[in-house]
Amino acid sequence: MHQSRDSVVVFFCLVPVLVQVLVLVGLAGGYNLDQEHSLVFNGPRSSMFGYSVLLHRHSTHKWLVVGAPVANSSNHLVQSPGAVYRCSITAEKRTCDPMPADVSSCGKTCEPESDHQWLGVSLSRQPGENGGHVL
Repeated sequence: MHQSRDSVVVFFCLVPVLVQVLVLVGLAGGYNLDQEHSLVFNGPRSSMFGYSVLLHRHSTHKWLVVGAPVANSSNHLVQSPGAVYRCSITAEKRTCDPMPADVSSCGKTCEPESDHQWLGVSLSRQPGENGGHVL
């Protein structure tokens, strides 16, 4: 009698665990990516190009905005400031162009610090008139 009681207790303890596992497996199985129609964009080597991505549109124009937090700058006095790229997703030629983000001054009370600033590590879109803003 003691063995059957123990097996009933074990059974009732395992049932909730099995239900949770089945629910989690079912949720994970529903997520997939379209590998047949993917768009591939390349950026500078060792820039962490693609660390953050954001879809942005304005009127009929659509872009993929891509962050590269450790990209080098054309200004050789600045070390790895990072960069943000605008990639065309509607054109035949898939190109990515750097977006201007020069911070040469920051006001009367501070000095700009562009070295290793990790520009592009986080991207956000604020909707509004004329296409909104990419932050």
